[in-house]
Amino acid sequence: MYRKSLHLLALLCLALAFCTLFAACGSTIEPTDTTEETDDCLPDDTEESVAVTLPDDPEDYSVYAGIWLCGAQYDYDYIKLDDAGNWELYIGNSIVETGHLKYEPEWACVYAYSDKDGSGCQFRLEGDALYIGAYGYFSYADGMVDLHFDDGE
Repeated sequence: MYRKSLHLLALLCLALAFCTLFAACGSTIEPTDTTEETDDCLPDDTEESVAVTLPDDPEDYSVYAGIWLCGAQYDYDYIKLDDAGNWELYIGNSIVETGHLKYEPEWACVYAYSDKDGSGCQFRLEGDALYIGAYGYFSYADGMVDLHFDDGE
């Protein structure tokens, strides 16, 4: 009887091994090619990407010179830029930050550096808007040579 049980146990183990082998062979999972899906998720460069404009001479900061008004959703009122790339950021009549522009050839980008702590952020034209990473979007104040706010003082 013991021998019969041993044969039955061996037969069951062998059957289990064959079932596992056949199950593994029958369900091969092939890697899926996701290239097509990924390409569909990427923005179309011609329609959706932001137009970033660098001047012919990226170190000629005079193209940015003037007064740029800050968008309503940001805390600042305007920024003044001179021909040398120096800038002053205002809230009302008060200068809250000063700095300078510097073209970084390694990244092919102009950066706005703060005189206060030396930190820098991207600075670029996007169509007609000026984008400064740490401060937001600005629009050119056409015809404004100097701007002063009457803050009641």
